[in-house]
Amino acid sequence: MKKLLINFLDRFNLLVLANNFYRRLAYGLNFSLRRQNNNFTARGAPDGWPVPPPFLIFMVTGHPTVIPYYESGQIGAKRIKEILAKNNYRLEDFGQVLDFGCGVGRTLRHFSKTTGPKFFGSDYNLKLINWCKKNLTFAEFSVNQLNKPLDYPDNKFDFLYAISVFTHLFQELEDFWLQELRRILKPGGLAYITVQGTTRYDKLTETEKKKFDAGEVVTRFGRYQGSNICGAYHSEKYLRQNWSRYFEIIDFVPAGAKDSNQDVILLKK
Repeated sequence: MKKLLINFLDRFNLLVLANNFYRRLAYGLNFSLRRQNNNFTARGAPDGWPVPPPFLIFMVTGHPTVIPYYESGQIGAKRIKEILAKNNYRLEDFGQVLDFGCGVGRTLRHFSKTTGPKFFGSDYNLKLINWCKKNLTFAEFSVNQLNKPLDYPDNKFDFLYAISVFTHLFQELEDFWLQELRRILKPGGLAYITVQGTTRYDKLTETEKKKFDAGEVVTRFGRYQGSNICGAYHSEKYLRQNWSRYFEIIDFVPAGAKDSNQDVILLKK
């Protein structure tokens, strides 16, 4: 029944609208969760920066729960540093760092006390960027478009990371953004990117598993590219065969992104 309803909504391009309505309604009726969110916000986040409102958190994570949002950002920031250290790099040694697909700064806010780099954030949702500009003043933020080049010059960044961004792109846009991220990285610059792969394998259908195992991208709901509805699933085999056209692959860490339960690939220009 659920699958039939999803297919019906998708047929009439109503899936995102219906999902947003359902989530907002469920949140409005969840008095316990609303009270928990309000209490955390009233106390203030441990890092001293403002807490985004639940409806903005929902746009990024698909849920409106404040505490998991904050704690997952802590974990994500820690994992970036750990995987860099595993490969003999330190975040503090970079000059310019970009959070590509920054949302409301879930990860970026936890680098505010990191000395050395200058931090930037970019996202295609204007509401999220406006909130970041107003509240996370330690970094610079800009709006991007889903299929247009970034407003950054060539060879600007030493390091960039994209958490759960390529998980929502089909191959044409994936190739576009790999080229674009390569353009804005300095020679020798690094890119930390998370993908759905080994951690989501059991969720795939048998047909999808065959494609995945053959080194093909598995994609769902392509008309919703850029949103949480669209899903893309990448195997290590696919990444090594295709992403190596744009970057040198430094490391692949299954389930390395513990904040998003995704795999991590570390790339070098």
